[in-house]
Amino acid sequence: MDSICQLVDAIPLHELQSLSCARQLLQQRDLRRKLLGNSVTSNKSSTNNTFPRNWKACVERGPLACPGAAPCSGPNWSFSSGRNSPKSTNLPSLLFGTVNSSNFSTKTNQTLDTSYVSKQSLEEITYFDLDPFDIDDFDEDWENSENVSAPETPSAPLYQPIREGPPAQSLLSKIMSRAKGSALVSNSAAPKSTFSMATKNRSDLPVNNPALERFRGMKFSHSEEMMNIFHKKFGLHYFRTNQLEAINAALLGEDCFILMPTGGGKSLCYQLPACVSAGVTIVISPLRSLIIDQVQKLKTLDIAATYLTGDRTDADASKIYMQLSKKDPVIKLLYVTPEKVCASNRLMSALENLYDRKLLARFVIDEAHCVSQWGHDFRQDYKRLNMLRRKFRSVPMMALTATANPRVQKDVQNQLEMLKPQVFTMSFNRHNLKYDVLPKKPKKVAMDCLEWIKKYHPHDSGIIYCLSRHECDTTAAILQREGLAALAYHAGLTDSNRDLVQKKWINQEGCQVICATIAFGMGIDKPDVRYVIHASLPKSVEGYYQESGRAGRDGEMSHCLLFYSYSDVTRLRRLILMEKDGNSHTRETHFNNLYSMVHYCENVVDCRRIQLLAYFGETNFNPTFCKDHPEVTCDNCSRKKDYKSRNVTDEVKSIIRFVQEHCGQMGRINTKRNTRSGRYTLNMMVDIFLGATSAKIQSGIFGKGAAYSRHNVERLFRKLVLDKILDEDLYITANDQAVAYIILGEKAQAVLNGSLQVEFHETESASAIRKQRASMAKMSQREEMVKKCLGELTDTCKTLGKVFDVHYFNIFSTSTLKKIAETLSSDAEVLLQIDGVTEDKLEKYGAEIIKVMDKYSEWTIPGLVSFVPKHVLSCLVPSLLLYQKSLLSSHYLNSAYL
Repeated sequence: MDSICQLVDAIPLHELQSLSCARQLLQQRDLRRKLLGNSVTSNKSSTNNTFPRNWKACVERGPLACPGAAPCSGPNWSFSSGRNSPKSTNLPSLLFGTVNSSNFSTKTNQTLDTSYVSKQSLEEITYFDLDPFDIDDFDEDWENSENVSAPETPSAPLYQPIREGPPAQSLLSKIMSRAKGSALVSNSAAPKSTFSMATKNRSDLPVNNPALERFRGMKFSHSEEMMNIFHKKFGLHYFRTNQLEAINAALLGEDCFILMPTGGGKSLCYQLPACVSAGVTIVISPLRSLIIDQVQKLKTLDIAATYLTGDRTDADASKIYMQLSKKDPVIKLLYVTPEKVCASNRLMSALENLYDRKLLARFVIDEAHCVSQWGHDFRQDYKRLNMLRRKFRSVPMMALTATANPRVQKDVQNQLEMLKPQVFTMSFNRHNLKYDVLPKKPKKVAMDCLEWIKKYHPHDSGIIYCLSRHECDTTAAILQREGLAALAYHAGLTDSNRDLVQKKWINQEGCQVICATIAFGMGIDKPDVRYVIHASLPKSVEGYYQESGRAGRDGEMSHCLLFYSYSDVTRLRRLILMEKDGNSHTRETHFNNLYSMVHYCENVVDCRRIQLLAYFGETNFNPTFCKDHPEVTCDNCSRKKDYKSRNVTDEVKSIIRFVQEHCGQMGRINTKRNTRSGRYTLNMMVDIFLGATSAKIQSGIFGKGAAYSRHNVERLFRKLVLDKILDEDLYITANDQAVAYIILGEKAQAVLNGSLQVEFHETESASAIRKQRASMAKMSQREEMVKKCLGELTDTCKTLGKVFDVHYFNIFSTSTLKKIAETLSSDAEVLLQIDGVTEDKLEKYGAEIIKVMDKYSEWTIPGLVSFVPKHVLSCLVPSLLLYQKSLLSSHYLNSAYL
């Protein structure tokens, strides 16, 4: 055991902080030092319940920092009073990732008790006391690689942003990985562990903004109440990146613009201030389903929230308005749609009444990208929300979004007339998502979806996005015929049918896969969506990012698969042209958005993740992230072939001259047939260039590309269109079909005069790309046991959800259930240390949860040791036995354990 402890002591602090269990590990390490120090001086146990001022520095400097000095004590440990011995503190169980509730009970007082914590001590709260859990939806939890901030010098601000990183490994796997590393230290080829790699050479980490420095820390008058609610109501211990700063800014009355990716914790940024502030917070959200789900979650936390939407009965609405008119309204959060704000005089009167009585706390604009015409989901009623600033000028405003490039961000702030807003942004990277693009066979795409689902996610929930209602119905019918529980969801269904389909899918009752149009996107709030498949090309990168972001909201690894065919481009261009409200300006914006998406799909060389982030203005992202985290490597990074770039300017010049001679210059969209003789589609041009016998013309560039594969010639011509060297002239036939003819683009002349060179990457065939498959990692026996436990816990929550009439993931989130399962413990004290487990929830649902955990709490260290590699165990066991004997003789461990 000494060797194990020395091994842990030798791990650099910044790597220890990368572990998901860093809090417990550092606490246990600190306690061990205290016990060993006390055993030298006396046999008395410490009962110190204070925060020693030097203990953080001691932990930071390590065991050799203060030779001769007794190690300092950890924060606020509770010891048993009888026989002066500590409550059986089980360091071995921590090291091996288990807790045996029958023999051990380690208790830490981490929940903030305002009865004895002064404002001064609030400012000295250690990094153990804040938890990076996301209230955005209790189903979202990023296992941050650096989720415990480094101890700081007194002059540094208390709070450090929680950094994002890879999905966390189990503690056992990390300790064993470290053990192997120490044994093979002389082997320079030894692979580095995933978590240590994630902490080095990272360029995707949030950068501190000096302008926001004043919002860090817990030195404010509201801090004590805020932390009490944070712990007691929300059951949380850590803040995520920018959450604390944004919450402080909101409580100080500042306008805030918050950009966080899905799962970043946006909702907590206004829900916690709403609970602290006097008065009512008005939340403007776009979809009824999203509103209802948020209100339901808040009610499970006993937070007074309600909503006013068009489908509310007059009686329900009257009760809400009556509550709002009271001297001290009980309601803390009122959710409304933008249409309701703009159209309801009664609501506006209620808001004016609250404003006059200084009970209008703040306005929150969710999905704020809808405000901007440059955004992918612009809505007129959102744009009219600037009337709130004009009417209620002194009321703070908060705008939140997960999808906005720099141009949209600025436009939203201007449109809402925000007053010097504090801007909080973080990386767009969703580190738990795996991105893949596969060539699409339009007539086989439904069967390809089926084959992929059955292979990788046969029992998991997923979404298939389709372009049209007809495709939704057809795809769902094919999947049903093949034995997969699938249902269609689109605007063609009645409201009641849509609600029924969504309910079945969310609760996993008769619907595993939902085949939906993109309108389904923002209304989804389900944590355990393991895959999102796009059976058709999305209209924009923003849309794709948001739709694919419905996967993995619980932080677990999930797939984002896109089936791509260039034929979808013509279909989407036709839809853009047919939009009734569109003018030339908005059409041009939509076309540009579409071709940005095509660029993403056509690029088979650059990392998918980096492409997405660059679109949103994040250009300094770590270029090796995908390769450092193989479990989420994108398709481009997973290809072993290193594609060589070649200069094809001469071939392109020949193509330009051919088009110039036969097809003409840049044209406009035609609604009538052009009588010119030379009209060639992209596929026709490919045939001519390849020298196919079916080619319309067998001269000029005929056969010039015979050395290329058809796959690469198609890619080359599409690249020329995307680079605006060629263009496509869209023609609508008498049968209402869209046909695109090749013409010259605006950059053709630049190629001809030599000022523009064309580089091209040749790749393997489309069929070879299509055959790529993700690797499935093998699980250890303990991981299988945890997975089985998680399944039973999920089923239990589904049953409880029916009893209490709430979604099962609102009982306990997926991430919370996973952490419960990983403890393999039925000890209530252990469970209370988990994010999202409050005393109220444990009292309400705990009996059923503990009943499940009782079946798994038999797993103790002896059982786990059998899974430790023999070469590691042979080094550790002698020291383990000696250490156990020394501890036993000193009465530091319960003899029942040995």
